[in-house]
Amino acid sequence: MKRLVLLLLPALVFTQLAGDFKDLKTAESLISQAIKENPDAHFGREKYQLLIIQWLQLHSTRENPSEHPLDLLILDPRYNTTNIRRLEALGIPDAIDGLGGMIQLGAGWESIDLFTLLAAALQAEGRSQLARMAMLRVAVLRAAGRMSIHPTQIESLQSGPPTLVQDADAYESFYAVVKTASEERHRNRTTYMTSRLARGEHPDTHPGFWNDWKEPRFPGIPVTIRLTDFFFGSFLGIITLAVLPFILLYIISKIVQVRRAGKSS
Repeated sequence: MKRLVLLLLPALVFTQLAGDFKDLKTAESLISQAIKENPDAHFGREKYQLLIIQWLQLHSTRENPSEHPLDLLILDPRYNTTNIRRLEALGIPDAIDGLGGMIQLGAGWESIDLFTLLAAALQAEGRSQLARMAMLRVAVLRAAGRMSIHPTQIESLQSGPPTLVQDADAYESFYAVVKTASEERHRNRTTYMTSRLARGEHPDTHPGFWNDWKEPRFPGIPVTIRLTDFFFGSFLGIITLAVLPFILLYIISKIVQVRRAGKSS
């Protein structure tokens, strides 16, 4: 029974109609029991499934947040602006892996809530580039008619965390490239998986199920975006920009002094 809950839980959480949370209490109880039996049955994702189930039952707002770590991540600017190791301060140091796992292996791919949480988690660790990518996915979902299912935080979730990035056009172009690569990977992985399932194989019973699967190499973030984000989207980059003109003036003045000394001699 608990194994079935773990398989169906992402779909339960992210395909409910907004405001219909009558099954969440039952899901919270079942997944809590499942975590006690095997906390790493699905690579540690269960911890974050439980956190999200709890979070979806809160009725806090930006003016009145709870102490739940996902509430603080979304609503408290101390945690969702660029800073390093903020997730550790919230007690959820592996949130990026946990939330990302729910997207990769569950129904979270269609969830505005989950991608907004992921963007906030990335931003909290200073990873503005990937946070911007997550919010672009939110924009795509919103355009397709998807909505937040959190009872009171829809406005906060739709705006998302602040992302300190520049050059939105470059990001949108890169997002389109990565989206195409992701869809191709998904098709290929699905074909690989279904062909083996049709032969009666399963990852739980056949240890070599994934041996022949090769993860594709995804496009890297363009250097232009990396440089722009460093200079405009990080504290160190801003300090560098502020100091750089003075360094250049100093170098130029030294060159002029050397030339004048050479002429006088």
